[in-house]
Amino acid sequence: MKRKKIFVWLSAACILFTAGCSKKTEQIKNIGTETQTKAVQMAEREDEFAQFRDAAAWNEDIQGTYQGDKVDISIFASVDPPECKQSVVVEGKVCDFTQEYKEMVLKGIAGGADIYYYDIAHRTTKELESMLNYFEAVLETYERTGEFTTRGNSRHLPWEWDDNWKEEDWMTRQEMEDAVKDIPKYLETSSDTYTKADVFSSDEYIIERNGGWCRIYFLREENGTRTIYMVSDRDNGPDGIWKDATLISVFTSHEEGENECKFSTKEAEQEAVSYLQKIGMDGLVPTETKNLFSSPSGFKEPEPDVDDPVWGDVLYGYKITLGAGIGGESMFGTMEEEGFVGKACVMDDGVLSFYMNNPVEQTRVSEHVALLSLSKIKTAFKKELSQNLDHYSKDQRKKFKFDSLKLVYLWQMKDESTGEGAYIPVWVLKDTSMDQQVRIYVNAIDGTVLDEGSLK
Repeated sequence: MKRKKIFVWLSAACILFTAGCSKKTEQIKNIGTETQTKAVQMAEREDEFAQFRDAAAWNEDIQGTYQGDKVDISIFASVDPPECKQSVVVEGKVCDFTQEYKEMVLKGIAGGADIYYYDIAHRTTKELESMLNYFEAVLETYERTGEFTTRGNSRHLPWEWDDNWKEEDWMTRQEMEDAVKDIPKYLETSSDTYTKADVFSSDEYIIERNGGWCRIYFLREENGTRTIYMVSDRDNGPDGIWKDATLISVFTSHEEGENECKFSTKEAEQEAVSYLQKIGMDGLVPTETKNLFSSPSGFKEPEPDVDDPVWGDVLYGYKITLGAGIGGESMFGTMEEEGFVGKACVMDDGVLSFYMNNPVEQTRVSEHVALLSLSKIKTAFKKELSQNLDHYSKDQRKKFKFDSLKLVYLWQMKDESTGEGAYIPVWVLKDTSMDQQVRIYVNAIDGTVLDEGSLK
């Protein structure tokens, strides 16, 4: 099977991939190759966003109508263009999780190892019995107290990935009740081993890799987001440090100290990008890298003395946030949600875990796209602000204060039924003064106001 190269897309605020290309046709391959070559040349000779680099902050007061009343609108926003130097539009198609696509990703991860099903119908007897006992206990607690609570903040995502973690239910009561009804049926045919996958119609798989098991999930969220997770359960701590530990918990993060991982920061970033490229995800660049600190959270009996150094935390490994860019150059800074694509956890054996959002296959690239002047963009925003504020907020308020004007690359869906759309340059004006942020999007090419619903 010919490997397809894919690009990674964000649902509501995503960035553009132009490094690499699809191998679907020779024509697309040539476009991608030429674009990558020209991208490097352009970065050296011209900055197509130069007109916005030194622009003064937009400072203006206007009036609009909101919920039938006149309101004051204050704008004091710095002008923030992207870090890259090229103005482009990239058309593409959101990859569906077809059997062929999942097989490509899984075989890239497995590297020749066997791939097994991991959906509930194919769990081992021990796992099914454990799940049934836990679900029944949760439901019994609900019947007794009226409280329904499950562990963790995500159905599959380890909580250490999320710097702003909070505990939330990962399974609904109805889903749990259905599982309790189904598990006895699965136990009738279950075994002590996993079932080898030969048809890739499931969304959950497990592979033995680097001496431990890793689980791979292909998830489709209700909002349309598609996410690929790989989560490893291997005790991958540095040799000898936790020789008595049965489990290593990985947290984020200490910013200072010597990292025990064999990779330097730069080497870890290269390892993450290279690994994901091998399984078909191109165009990625590291946007932020943090040290992980690891701590032994479970020990064989007897437990060691808490004063023993083995009990202490150790800087080991890296959590790498990934975005996209042109010719290896990041198109975004590290703090904005528009620049986020996914994360990868790197330790001595390489990429231990990762998750990536919404793969997109590139179909056509348009380079050197002309952008409107900032004065015309401001005119488009002021017209929208003065006439249509009701579209953007439901709060009771007498004043709006816009404090951010950023030029970003966003995905605009053209046809939801086929997944076709395009990455385009878009100005985003934000009012961050209230809990409910107000965001207005204007196409940087033609000045049209974009419906936020189309940017997903």
